[in-house]
Amino acid sequence: MNGTNGTDSEDDLKDWYAMFSFWLEGFMVPIISIPGIIGSVYSVVAVAVERYFNICKPFDRNRVGVMDGFGYILGIVIFSFSYNIIKFFELKTVYNTSYDNTTNISTTQPNVELTSLRKNPVYVNTYIVCNTIIMGVFPLFLLWLLNWRIIAAMQLATRRHNNISSLQRYFTL
Repeated sequence: MNGTNGTDSEDDLKDWYAMFSFWLEGFMVPIISIPGIIGSVYSVVAVAVERYFNICKPFDRNRVGVMDGFGYILGIVIFSFSYNIIKFFELKTVYNTSYDNTTNISTTQPNVELTSLRKNPVYVNTYIVCNTIIMGVFPLFLLWLLNWRIIAAMQLATRRHNNISSLQRYFTL
């Protein structure tokens, strides 16, 4: 510690935290967090699609399973980032300079603020409706449909198996 009461070290820590929080909130949240949420939702959907093709259409698997799953991953990543490009225009960096009269030191602090796009109620309502459909309704409907088709295919396969087994018992007696 440089000062007698540790204020220099505390000030350095506060400056570091201000820069880190600016970097985290203004840069990393739109890049990693938001596409990550969409990526995780659609990864679950991709697993359901893969299960559907493996169970219901096992001979058509090679047409859809591009490069053993790499196509799914690449498609999810591209979709996640392209859907969230607009998020980069919701925040802006504003540098506030303050001057301390007692120490004669001016400090500049970056702050993240909302842009006029994010404050626009039409944009906010449209974004909420789109997110509800893209992140909730469509994936849930697709999961329900694919799992329903898988269950129906498994029930049909069980009935066929039971019919074949009963015919084999009848002819072997």
